[in-house]
Amino acid sequence: MAPFYAPCSRRQAQARICDGSIPVPADQFDPSFRAWNRCNMLVHSWILNSVSESIAQSLIFMENAIDVWNDLRERFSQSDLVRISELQQEIYAMKQESRTVTEFYSDLKLLWEELEIYLPIPNCSCRIRCTCEAMRQARTNHTLLYIVRFLTGLNEHFSMVKSHILLMDPLPPMNKVFSLVLQHERQGNFYPTDESKALLNAAKSKGFPPKNRICTYCGKDNHIVENCFKKYGLPPHLRPKPSTVNNAALEGGIEATPSSSSASSSTSPTITQDQGLQLISLLQNSFPNQDLANAASNQVDSNDFTGHTSVNQVNLISVSQLCKLAKYSVKFNGFQCFIHDQDTKMMIGSADVFDGLYNLRLADKELTTVRLLLAVASTKHWFLHQLDVNNAFLHGDLEENVYMTIPEGITPPQPNQMCKLQKSLYGLKQASRKWYEKLTSLLLHEGYKQSSSDYSLFTLHSDSHFTALLVYVDDIILAGTSMTEFDRIKSILDTNFKIKDLGPLKYFLGLEVAQSREGLIISQRKYCLDLLKDSGLLGSKPASTPLDPAVKLHNDAGKLYEDISSYRRLIGRLLYLTNTRPDISFAVQQLSQFLHKPTMVHFNAACRVVRYLKHNPGRGLLFSRHSDTQLLGFADADWAGCIETRRSTSGYCFFLGSSLVSWKAKKQLTVSRSSSEAEYRALSTATCELIWLLFLMKDLSIQCSKQPIIYCDSQSAIHIASNPVFHERTKHLEIDCHLVREKVQQGLLRLLPISTDDQLADCLTKPLAAPKFNSFISKLGLFDIYEPKLEGGC
Repeated sequence: MAPFYAPCSRRQAQARICDGSIPVPADQFDPSFRAWNRCNMLVHSWILNSVSESIAQSLIFMENAIDVWNDLRERFSQSDLVRISELQQEIYAMKQESRTVTEFYSDLKLLWEELEIYLPIPNCSCRIRCTCEAMRQARTNHTLLYIVRFLTGLNEHFSMVKSHILLMDPLPPMNKVFSLVLQHERQGNFYPTDESKALLNAAKSKGFPPKNRICTYCGKDNHIVENCFKKYGLPPHLRPKPSTVNNAALEGGIEATPSSSSASSSTSPTITQDQGLQLISLLQNSFPNQDLANAASNQVDSNDFTGHTSVNQVNLISVSQLCKLAKYSVKFNGFQCFIHDQDTKMMIGSADVFDGLYNLRLADKELTTVRLLLAVASTKHWFLHQLDVNNAFLHGDLEENVYMTIPEGITPPQPNQMCKLQKSLYGLKQASRKWYEKLTSLLLHEGYKQSSSDYSLFTLHSDSHFTALLVYVDDIILAGTSMTEFDRIKSILDTNFKIKDLGPLKYFLGLEVAQSREGLIISQRKYCLDLLKDSGLLGSKPASTPLDPAVKLHNDAGKLYEDISSYRRLIGRLLYLTNTRPDISFAVQQLSQFLHKPTMVHFNAACRVVRYLKHNPGRGLLFSRHSDTQLLGFADADWAGCIETRRSTSGYCFFLGSSLVSWKAKKQLTVSRSSSEAEYRALSTATCELIWLLFLMKDLSIQCSKQPIIYCDSQSAIHIASNPVFHERTKHLEIDCHLVREKVQQGLLRLLPISTDDQLADCLTKPLAAPKFNSFISKLGLFDIYEPKLEGGC
């Protein structure tokens, strides 16, 4: 009798041994017993080596492979819902990250095939072939989910090929999809690890501390002295929160005794008075060499719109010079005017009438100075008062000869005569500049020094008291330690200009100021409610977030929004609201890019921002009285966030202790080759803002209690800033980006790592889901004193 394995292959014989189709020879002297025994021992050994050691121990005493196989089948062939749940979680959470396309595909396929073992696609068992093609469609949908999951898990490098594949009709099979992605990887020369991890590994190879580290400052492990919270302080979101301010009684003034300042203010340099050139420089910096698709503003500062005309940056003569030198055209339409680029015919700004003047919506540092001053005043328990100058522009003295036509109703003694102006008038293009010059000369004569960081800030420092005076056209804030000095300067200003003393600060430039024992809160509740009413969304359903994370705004070819002027007005009002609402800064930054050609998608997104504001119209910034004076910053970037230009979005925010004073969301000017480069550019922008804040604090005679810190969630960006060995990888960056490295080496600031979950600037760079967004907003220090609160355990 021929051996049983003669007519078949070895694999077929092994399978027949396991399923019992080849029985065990009854007689050991049977000629086929030796061949059967050899195959049995081979299969038995394979099975034992294929299972875990603990399972193999329970099978070692079974001699026949069929017995081992049956035992395993009885134990593990049952459907395991727990394992199915684990597989689905692993499949949908898997990302490519540092793996190659081949490695990622292999890992995903392994999980997918294991899931198919537990949940196989059933086969049609009908005797007559089905005509509805339901089973074939089920298999096609199954393959479609497999392809989509594979494409979704790829890195951002493959966004182009992903879009190309998903647009194919019909969709190619899985093997073809893998081949296309693999070819794209080879053509793009993408390395297995991104630059961020390569730099991090290089840093570790250069001798960075190992994982088990001991801090030489506090003696604790798992960190080093450069990251020690005990030495540099906790981030704002990790510090204990003060007692609730919702139930604190609002007061008109501050009861605490003012404390004196110790540092002396800096000397005042020469002041540039050419306000028109300042405006032109400001606009050119905001729109440097932009093309037709991106000529609209893409910058949203924490103070992009102001309700009054700034005397040191906006006046009518500046608009005239703007048209001549910057090649912009200004069109007047009733109570509004619009600024357009003469070449592209694209709108870049607008203005509304206020007190007979058109007030441009321009980005300046004025309201950041206001927030910093209020935060310092709250911490130092300074007095805060407000003044208003009556008919401010009428006090300016004219140095040149200005003539005007004789008003109606007055008959000149001789024909063809004109009036020569002796004083400035409203509507005169020199009016704002002359008023500012006269006020400045008076304050300098009284011993005040003008800040070199903000020309509208004046300070007076002596051994016994300190006073700061912040001017915004005809509105003035007084902050300081001495009420005697307040009375003196009020008397001088009233003698020269006739002022209105409004008492303790309560309402300034549309900002509502509420003071209590716990701190000072600024909000724009009335402005927000007026916006809801004017937009017709007062009765709409509130939205949980400003932007839908699933929607990417871009210049699409959808239906245009007919009333473009109303869209621009809405965005302009939202811009002004960002002065106290950092939670909508990124959303408004995105929407402001489509002022030239908004579609219904953009208008609906803007309405969603307004519906989000309905949740908490009274939400504002809290400046705690228990805060220290350390500057803490957070810098982040969303790499290649713009799907059209592939430029990244930078975001940063700065705290004075636990009080948020400055923030920004802005699209970067150039395309970054990697996420490390984008993060490094964001660090550079944040460093410039930190330097300016330090200058302002110096003018306010405030010293930082500890070294300023900027937190960044990119290890590679931190290594670039602190280790010059990475010049080869960053030699294409602009020189100004390396300002970060210079300031770190000078000891001006310190860069510390932080996890992405604690990166507060993340909400300024991308739209987030509601849970994560609300978590970040709560850490920014936003409170709503108007929100009703239940007590008594309800």
